[in-house]
Amino acid sequence: MKLSCADYTFPSLPHAQALRLVAMLGFAGVDVGLFAGRSEIGPATVPSDVPAIVSTLRPALDESGLSVADLFVQVSGDFTRQAINHPTASVRTRVHDQLMVNLDLAAELGAPGMTVLPGVLFPDGWNASLERSAQALTSLVHAARERGLVLSVEPHVESLIETVAATEELLARTPGLALTLEHAHFIRGGEP
Repeated sequence: MKLSCADYTFPSLPHAQALRLVAMLGFAGVDVGLFAGRSEIGPATVPSDVPAIVSTLRPALDESGLSVADLFVQVSGDFTRQAINHPTASVRTRVHDQLMVNLDLAAELGAPGMTVLPGVLFPDGWNASLERSAQALTSLVHAARERGLVLSVEPHVESLIETVAATEELLARTPGLALTLEHAHFIRGGEP
C-alpha cells in the first residue's frame, strides 16, 4: 500500500517546510493542493506560467525526496460560483480551460492523477446539474488520459454527489472517472 500526506494539512507552514514535514513523517508521496485563496500556489496562477511553477515546486519536492501523489485543484473557494457544472456556458468554459492547464501542470510534476470537485446542485434540478457535470468531467477524463493521468472527483458535503447513490450515478455517466474518497463527507450526511 502506498500512502501520501497532503501539503495542505499544514496551512500555517510555508510550503517548503510543509513538504519537509511530510517527508519527516515518513511519507514518500505528497498530495499537492491548489486551492483558490487557501494554498501557496493557487489554481488561478497556473495558467500564467506552468514552467515557472514547476521550477518552483520541483526543487522543493526534490529536496524533500517526495513525489507528487495527486494534484487536487479547487478553482474557487466558492463551490457554486466556479462550479464545473455551472448553468452558464461561459463559466463552464472558463473552469474547463483552467483545469486543462492544471492537467498540464500535473503531468509536468509527474503526478499520476488530478482531483477536481464534481459540481453542485443548481436550481434547474439534479438531472440537469448531473448531466452538465458528467459532460464536463468526460471531457477532462479524456484529456487526462491523453496525458497519462487519471481524473478523480471528491464527493463532498454540499456537492452534487454528497451521497453514495449520487456518486454511483455520476460514475455511471462518466466512464473512466475515479474517486478521491474522504469517507467523512458521507458519514456526516448519515451514511454508514
